[in-house]
Amino acid sequence: MDQHLLATLVDQMRMWMWAQSDPKRRGPKPKPLPRPGTDTAHNVRDDMLIMSAAQLDAFLAQDFTDTRGD
Repeated sequence: MDQHLLATLVDQMRMWMWAQSDPKRRGPKPKPLPRPGTDTAHNVRDDMLIMSAAQLDAFLAQDFTDTRGD
């Protein structure tokens, strides 16, 4: 159940971000994420979405900079 709710939240956020962007510059309308437990070929495995604590630490240790030049 929680995976369905998370997928719904992600879909809603992606749609909101798409709708708020400039209509002349935005791409195609985002497609919804596949829901767990469906019998489709596009089903996402759970282990593909999991990040270990070491991977998270390495990701957060990166130096993120803004390259927009504002």
